[in-house]
Amino acid sequence: MFYELWTVLEENEDGNGYKIYFDEDSKTFGLAIKSDKDELIDIGGYGSFLKTLYSM
Repeated sequence: MFYELWTVLEENEDGNGYKIYFDEDSKTFGLAIKSDKDELIDIGGYGSFLKTLYSM
């Protein structure tokens, strides 16, 4: 299943590490990481940007 999300912050410039995304449909932020197949794996939604940032 695919979702259209906005990447709003990357932990590292090289694309590795955590990414904070924004889901426009649910108006929530969440965390993801990149898989070895260069796909994003959803870790979970945390609601606000600050809650997501603190969860990193």
